[in-house]
Amino acid sequence: MFHRSVKFLISSQTLSNLADVFATVTLVTMMYHMSDSVAYTALIPLVRVLSQSVSGLIAPLLLDRYKLTFLLKISQFLQFVLFAFIALFAWLMLTPSNLWIVLVLIMIWAFLDGWTAPASNALIPRLLKDSEQILKANGVFGTANQIAQVAGWAGGAIIVSLWGVPVTLLAVGILYGIAFVMTCLVREPNLAKVDTEDHKESTTDKQSPSMWQRLHEGWVIIWQRPALRTLAIMDFLEGLAGSVWVGAFLLAYVKTVLHQDDTWWGYINVSYFIGAIAGGLGIVALGKFLDRSRYASMMIGMMGYGVLTLVFGFVTNPWLALVIVLWMGPLTEIRTVAVTTMRQLSVEAEALPKVLTAMNTMISFVFGISVIGLGVLSDLWGISAIYVLCGLLSLIAGVIGLLHRQSFREHQLHNHLENRSF
Repeated sequence: MFHRSVKFLISSQTLSNLADVFATVTLVTMMYHMSDSVAYTALIPLVRVLSQSVSGLIAPLLLDRYKLTFLLKISQFLQFVLFAFIALFAWLMLTPSNLWIVLVLIMIWAFLDGWTAPASNALIPRLLKDSEQILKANGVFGTANQIAQVAGWAGGAIIVSLWGVPVTLLAVGILYGIAFVMTCLVREPNLAKVDTEDHKESTTDKQSPSMWQRLHEGWVIIWQRPALRTLAIMDFLEGLAGSVWVGAFLLAYVKTVLHQDDTWWGYINVSYFIGAIAGGLGIVALGKFLDRSRYASMMIGMMGYGVLTLVFGFVTNPWLALVIVLWMGPLTEIRTVAVTTMRQLSVEAEALPKVLTAMNTMISFVFGISVIGLGVLSDLWGISAIYVLCGLLSLIAGVIGLLHRQSFREHQLHNHLENRSF
């Protein structure tokens, strides 16, 4: 279906995602056992979000200077080295009094990971020229990521209990090392080199952009193009709503609304992943049809997800909750792949990484703020109310998409690239 570079890229990023999940499970387990504090352990996601946001803000400077494959390779190699060090530290020197060092290392890890998703997503349209193939590749990417999530969350705790924290952390480093080798096999087209030469020629007659201009270039492009601006507003609202599926909220829902034990928390997660994997496979199978109706696919996925989240807030039957979450999986996957493909086909190749980085930075920041806000609201209103609220936010995002549907229909690539329009 795809040539070797695409296959190596998908394999590399799947291994990196699996390593991310294993690392998260291991570090959370280690931090909780050493500190015996939920509050201290909760600093891990907060530190990651803040560090990834900072990384995303300065990433345009790196994207201007280096090829995407180089940035992926340097990130994965340094993460390999970092986790080898963390494993050695956990084995020889870790004590409750120096846990703060682990948080600093987690901050470095998140910083290195801040530009990998935008870089890998921006590589897809450089490696594939046909819009249908790009959409299918995004579907395979999403399916592989969901499989990695299932394997990581299901097997991570078991592996930690069998191998112990230091060995598991070393295994995480090895996964990053293998991902690095696979990324080395990806052959990025010479676009970056050509663009750089053109840029040098053009800047002989005019002043090169300042550091500030390069930092906010992606944001400017998003604001200037109606379809991207609309997608950003919709993503902002969905970012506020999406954090409702964080483990703490879902676990509270299982215990206080469904009145079930922790195992049902796992059942609901697995149900969602099964739906998401099925959705990704469906996207690959129906690629030609979905490619012709990206806007409709996005709206069906978004509105369907919003309705199901809203209904989920009123459900008290655990079996019905499983069915609802199962259907959320494919709807979310369809929406995600449609939006990702829209962005990839909406921006010139040289500017796309900056646009994707800006979007990822916004989503990460909004997600972090939302977790805190929904935590407060759940204490005030109850856990069911925040699912109803988040369902309404998703539906509002969908209504905005409907009101601005003309911008999606009229929007075409800035350079009118062949076979790349909505």
